[in-house]
Amino acid sequence: MSWSSSERRWWSLAALYTLTIYAAAYYVQFVLTALFERGWLVNTLAAFFLLVGVTLGIVAVRHGSSWRELWLLPAAALPYGWLWVELEVIQERVHLVQYGVLAALLLLALEARRRRLGRGHPYRHAFWLNALAGWGDEGVQAILPNRTYDLRDVVLNAVSGGLLLTMIWLRRRLRGDETEASEPSQAVDLP
Repeated sequence: MSWSSSERRWWSLAALYTLTIYAAAYYVQFVLTALFERGWLVNTLAAFFLLVGVTLGIVAVRHGSSWRELWLLPAAALPYGWLWVELEVIQERVHLVQYGVLAALLLLALEARRRRLGRGHPYRHAFWLNALAGWGDEGVQAILPNRTYDLRDVVLNAVSGGLLLTMIWLRRRLRGDETEASEPSQAVDLP
């Protein structure tokens, strides 16, 4: 089996990112608890989400996005905002970005694989691999003394990845390049 350099790069990044999530599971709780005890957690997470949104907006504008594509940002803010409000445990809001990024990396790896092999369902497989990685994260947390296994987090991880994958798919459809992006010979265009 011979992987392209692009495929190897994206799989390596996805694996490294996943391992980083797993390795940080023990330590990140101390940081989140310290921020919570000082009353900074909500504002820190809100600033982080705002930074992510502004960055996505800048990237979209720099890539020449049409006004229809730019409307995806506030449209995406609706389900993310709803989840933000509904999540009772403030720390769980981190999952919304954490597993969205992982889903995007997995999609890029799977699209590179599809270009090489000429077959596959990158969005579907990215969703399920992301969900599996999120389940693995909870498995790691189950054995840590300061964390617990929570099936709701498994679902949240999958939903977080699914939301970003949906936004990527919608953006590509609005650009008119979803059919081209699914062809094995075409380059990947994210963000």
